[in-house]
Amino acid sequence: MQKALAVFLGIISSIGGFFDMGEIVMTAETGARFGYGLIWVVVVGTIGIIVYAEMAGRIATASGRPVFDIIRERLGPRAGLINLLASVLINVVTLVAEIGGIAIAFQLATSLNYYFWIPLAAVLVLIVIWKVSFGTMENAIGFLG
Repeated sequence: MQKALAVFLGIISSIGGFFDMGEIVMTAETGARFGYGLIWVVVVGTIGIIVYAEMAGRIATASGRPVFDIIRERLGPRAGLINLLASVLINVVTLVAEIGGIAIAFQLATSLNYYFWIPLAAVLVLIVIWKVSFGTMENAIGFLG
């Protein structure tokens, strides 16, 4: 039963987890500002995410090791470091987008400027990351997604 629940949550997370708070709010805000002028970025980004996720999934499944480990082994420490730094940069940008999305959602709910809400959103995200276990976050995101 646990294995079936894990597979179910993985499928739900892959569908619903793609549309998170930061993406919904920031996409709506960007659409309101720029219209359809940046729609090509969404298409290119989505195709890139699909290609990379599929490739990384195949590599990790076939080898049983993380992609970073294989890149470092096959292409050397410099390529591994570039891969690691790119991953960290993507995670930081995603975190900033999430905090921005939460701040804009608070702005829509309260009519206070989103600059006011950014520190509070950052503290809330930090508390969740620090105090909530990964399993709880994964299950909550899977069910809410």
